[in-house]
Formats: sequence, C-alpha cells, structure tokens
Amino acid sequence: MSEQQSSEEQKKREKKLRAWKKQNRKFYAEFGDKHGDFVKRLIKRGIVRLFQELGYVDGNVISICRGGMTFRDNKLGIRNSFGMVIDDGKIAIFIYVAIELETWCVRSHIEALENYRRYIDAKGSDKRCFIGAVAGGVVKDEAAEFAQQNGLYVIVQSGEAVDIVTPPEGFVAKEW
Repeated sequence: MSEQQSSEEQKKREKKLRAWKKQNRKFYAEFGDKHGDFVKRLIKRGIVRLFQELGYVDGNVISICRGGMTFRDNKLGIRNSFGMVIDDGKIAIFIYVAIELETWCVRSHIEALENYRRYIDAKGSDKRCFIGAVAGGVVKDEAAEFAQQNGLYVIVQSGEAVDIVTPPEGFVAKEW
C-alpha cells in the first residue's frame, strides 16, 4: 500500500469516527452527566462535616450548591464554573467534581479559582477567603499529588459514602 493510499484510509477512518462520535454525543453526554451527578451525591453526604472537622465551616452553612455555579465577565475575558460550592458566609469552598480525576482536571480547577478571585476582586464586593478542593469517583495518584502540591484538598470515596434506602414495610429481598 502506498503512502497516499494509507493516508486516504486514515482520513476515511477518522471521518467515520467523527460521524460516530457526533451520532452518539447525546448518549455519552447524558451518561456522563448521570455519573457525575452520582459522584456529587456521594460527596455531598458528608462534605460539610469533613470541612467542619478541618475548622473551615461553622455550623451555619448558607448553601451547598451541588448543581454547580457559573460566572462570566466579558470585560475580563473569563468564564468558568464550579461543580460544587459550600458557603457559610465567611468562607467559600469550591470543589471540582469528576468521575475520574486527572491532572488536567486539577489544572482546570486552579485556573477557575484564579479567575474567580480576579472576578470578585474586580467587583470589589467580597473579601471572603476561598479555598479549593477536587474530588472524583476515581482519583489518579498523580492528580491527587499535584492537587495537594497546589494547595487543594483531595476528596475520595470512603467506606461510609453510601447507604441502603430504607425498604418499605413488608419488603422481602428476592433470592436467586
């Protein structure tokens, strides 16, 4: 096979792959959203208590924004979002949540935190302290190490991160 034929075959394969990805984009977006929501639910369950134990959050949590928060400033040329925010009025903790946490995720979160500080400072209205954390259903070792080197907390699953929903009265588990 000549180089030209090989190149044409490669282009055909790439074109087929792009078409397949386009056709299946909606499915994978919904799939990823559902898994991301699952990870957020796992984290939300005990996250306030964990940060209280670290001395960051008092007992009067104003909000836990599990659905995320987006900010934009066209003048500064920034637009970012956070997967989860814990806010007690004195401190805000911005948490990046991923199905699988990788180093690029940590870099992205650091950039978002820096942009948010610029955004808030430009408004001049908020002098709270902001800290960051990253979380994942699966957390790669190099991502955790990179996050901690950059001053971010790393949140991982633990044995207490799930519950069994209380079965209704008269429930009997099926046996196979």
